Amino acid sequence: MILAAAAVVLFGVDVSDAKRPFIEPIAIVQRRGERQTYTEPDLHDDKQFAQEYFGGKRYEVFSSGEPMGTAFAQSRIELSCVSLAAKVKLSNRLPYNVGLATSGPLIEQHHDTTREVTQAEQNALIALLRDRVGVNADPSTWFIAADFDHDGHPELVASGDVTMGRTEHQFLVIAAEHRGRLRAEYVYDHRKAAAIDGDQARMEIFDQADIDADGVDEIIARVHTYEGWSWRILKRTRRAWKIVYSGGGGGC
Repeated sequence: MILAAAAVVLFGVDVSDAKRPFIEPIAIVQRRGERQTYTEPDLHDDKQFAQEYFGGKRYEVFSSGEPMGTAFAQSRIELSCVSLAAKVKLSNRLPYNVGLATSGPLIEQHHDTTREVTQAEQNALIALLRDRVGVNADPSTWFIAADFDHDGHPELVASGDVTMGRTEHQFLVIAAEHRGRLRAEYVYDHRKAAAIDGDQARMEIFDQADIDADGVDEIIARVHTYEGWSWRILKRTRRAWKIVYSGGGGGC
């Protein structure tokens, strides 16, 4: 028995490569009264996990909190020399090539609030990046808006890799408007020497979902390092975001 009866596995669904879509466990989620705990899937017991959760098992799939059909986990595949994942077949296409799936009731459903930023929002984000991170956005910088807290006012996200002089910034910034001004609520800025390839730690938003039923979506992010990757779950508290879980993933 791997999990207690009340525990649910949160999976990441990735179809970025249409020829090799897969499903990967992010975290084991368990409610303890009003408190929620997260446990990292045990890679040392991966054979038992695969028998329990792969091999044709059916899961509900969500993208940005909106139901998107079902996923059928197939046989196990290797993403790297240390990984835990399975091929997957989906009943419907995902709008963003990534999504979430769960082994039991967990995600509070809602319509997808993700949209492109307006030009005014992008300009405000560019100014914020310059002030808080010290970078000038370039054409590769990614901008998106999403109403994570469902109050009718979107949060804004900027992420990317920008080289300033001899330093490369791998950054992710989440911001919201307060009293007419854009304020950073979360700043991730991994700085590395631009000439060194092996010192990367790039954080990207994978998806969002309300997994603790408080009306505010958690942000599920993935951190890519030189030889692997891991998962983060961010929760909003008092106009700021903090990491409440770090684990999973794989590498060599």
